[in-house]
This record gives sequence, C-alpha cells and structure tokens, in this order.
Amino acid sequence: MPANLPAEAKAKWLKVMEARSPEEKLRALEEFLSAVPKHKGTSKLRARVRHQMAVLRREIEAKKRKKKSGGPKFFVSKEGVAQVILVGLTNSGKSILLKTLTNANPQVSEEPFCTKTPVPGMLQYEGVDIQVVEAPALVEGASRGAMWGAQTLALIKNADFISLLVDLSYDPRSQLKALIQELSYAGVLLIPKKFKVSIEKRKGSGVSILGLSVEEAERLREALENLGLSDIVIKVSGEVGAEQVMNAIMGYKFKPAVVIGTKYDIGKENYSVLKEECRKIGLKTLPFYLNIDKEYVKRELFNTVMNSLRLIRVYTKSPRSRDPDPRPIILEEGATVLDLAKNLHSRLYKGFRYARVWSSRFRFNPQRVGAKFPLGDGDIVEIII
Repeated sequence: MPANLPAEAKAKWLKVMEARSPEEKLRALEEFLSAVPKHKGTSKLRARVRHQMAVLRREIEAKKRKKKSGGPKFFVSKEGVAQVILVGLTNSGKSILLKTLTNANPQVSEEPFCTKTPVPGMLQYEGVDIQVVEAPALVEGASRGAMWGAQTLALIKNADFISLLVDLSYDPRSQLKALIQELSYAGVLLIPKKFKVSIEKRKGSGVSILGLSVEEAERLREALENLGLSDIVIKVSGEVGAEQVMNAIMGYKFKPAVVIGTKYDIGKENYSVLKEECRKIGLKTLPFYLNIDKEYVKRELFNTVMNSLRLIRVYTKSPRSRDPDPRPIILEEGATVLDLAKNLHSRLYKGFRYARVWSSRFRFNPQRVGAKFPLGDGDIVEIII
C-alpha cells in the first residue's frame, strides 16, 4: 500500500471516483497519475493505475471500431438464472461441451475458428435454467482488438460466470496463461466465488469498512486514507481480501470461474498439471471428454455455478397444497423468508404473519419461523398471511 499521497493527488483521485464514462475516467486517471510522486512506496499503485488506463484505452478503441465495422452482433440477452460463457482457444472443445450441456446444436468441426459468433443454449437441471453461451475463440492480442477479440471480451464482461476451456492434448500451462493474460489485459480478473463491494458516502463516518477481517480492513483503510478518501462506508460481502476490494474500486471486473480440462481421455497426465496450476490461483477444475456421463457434467457445472454465484434454491408450498412447487425460486445466499415473500407477491410480503419451513438443517420438520429467518439451499417454505 502506498505512503501518504500529496493533497493534489488526493483531490484528483476524488475526480476518478466521480467519473462516469470510460473517457472521463481515463482523463481523471491520467491527471491522478501525473500527481502521484515516483518512489518505491507508490510503485504498486502507479502500476495498477497504468494497467487500468490501458484497459480503458482498449475499451474506448473497441467502441470506435465497433461503430465503424457494422459487423455481426455479439450481444446475447440473458435468460435463466445466470449466463455462463464458454471461453477457450480455438479447437478447445467449446462446441462439444455446449452440445453436451444444452439443447443447442452448434457446428462441431476440427477446422480452426469455426465459431464466429456467440452460440447460446440452455442447461436445464432440477427445474433451474442456466444459459450457456459459446464464445468465439480467444486469440493472442484479443484485448488489443485482434480478430473479433473486442466483441468477445465485451461478451465475457457481460456474463455472470466464466468457464475456461483448456485442451489437455497439449501444454495446459501455456493455454491457461494465455487465456488469463488476455482477460487480465481487458480488465477481467477471475475468482472462485462472487463478492460484492458497495460504497456509500456518509458525512462524519471517516472510512468505515464492513465485511472484512480486522487485518484486511486495516490494510484497505490505510490505502483509502492515503488516497484522501473519507466519510465513506464500504460494505463487502463474500470471501475476499483488501487487494481484491481495492481492484474492484479501481474498476476491474471480477468474474467467478471454473477451468474445464477437455479431451481428458487422452490427456489425464496433463489434467493433473492443470489442476495444480489452478489450485495456485484458487480456481476449481472439472474434467470433460466426448463420452463422459452427461449427467455428471451437468450436475458438476450446475453446482459450481450456483455455489460460485452464491445462489440457493428455495421451494414454495401453498397451505392448500400437499406438495411444494417443483420449480424453485432462486435467491442469494443469506436471503430471509421476507426476501422470499417480496420475490413472490406484494400480498405475501405486506400480510406476512409467519412461515413454516422444512429444512435438512432441522431435527424436526416443519418449524415455525419469523420474517428474518435465513433460508438455505433446498428449503421448503409455506408463508402464512
């Protein structure tokens, strides 16, 4: 974390925080960087700012090229509870995986760069729909606009979850490094599980941080005070440290991700290598090959996506019905019975008295609970008004 910055730099950082468009933020960061003194204590901060400026320049340039090109549309409207994007180098097995997971029928070919536009499909599992989109192959230089890189990266930034595909028939380290590098150059950083950062201005609060450990909160507070920020409340939810929160404040996009090793049947030894590399950066790995049990793949990816996005399934039951609705309501971890009532209907929320809950966490079922009772995955709820 940098040493205390001069007043001029602190004032310019406030302009960075207030900037709305990429162009405004780039100008503000340029002015901020010019006011940051060059010494060992500020080297990390200056590197972070330069990287974010490079990301913004690429984003601005990509928008300009998009306006001029008038090429095919890459945007895919989100459907289902989440959008999962399949990302990999050419011939990494994205089309085969999409066909295995969903109702889509993509063109499967050994020809390189066969997929030129995104192909969506729907993974349906236990009453839940998750949209899976195959992205065109990433290439070296994609973050600088090579081939359709800018459009593909915009597609990735819009998704909720990333599945990185690595071909196990050859060097998995180089593929993983290339994919992560291009995403990083575009301002996308991968994490195992979703987290949230919210910033609220509150007069007289100093720098208040909620949701981090004492040690991590102190590191973040020091960095923010060095930037001249005060009278703010930062709320963090999820397993995260000061460094990631600071990067989120800087404008980086964090995406929950899993790494899938394709062609596992001919590259088992390379899967062990890939798994170890992913362990170092905290990412889960899954194996995949053509004749693998489809239900296994669907279940593993479904559970990984739900856990990474911190989502739970809650089943509702009417007092007049014997059985719960087979299609669950999807809520975020930590949601309460009252959150469920709000999600269902204003009548249930406004007239709420109590609820009966069936849960694997209980010794005896059902139990009567109040509005603030936290729900868990698989709970069955009957709301009484």
